[in-house]
Amino acid sequence: MTNKLNCIVTSTNKVDFVKEHLKQIMPTCKFIDSSGGSIILNLPFNKVNEMKYFILILNNNYQDEKLAPLKGYIKECGMDYTTIEEIFLKVINSITF
Repeated sequence: MTNKLNCIVTSTNKVDFVKEHLKQIMPTCKFIDSSGGSIILNLPFNKVNEMKYFILILNNNYQDEKLAPLKGYIKECGMDYTTIEEIFLKVINSITF
């Protein structure tokens, strides 16, 4: 199970910059999509130490030196959990008939 994290970047030309910095502070995250100025990534539940940085971003707290480069580039962000439906679809799609 994973946490699904969403970020909306202030400018589409800054998506790669934001992704690079998110990967530095959350190395175990896996990027799912990054289109239209929106970044979607998964982070395992057991990586709480990495999640703290995303929580700081959610609270617009960029005082930590690792987060400072992201200030002004993330317009909005949110967090959701992987749903049973998503797990079911992933399992079904992996089965070959």
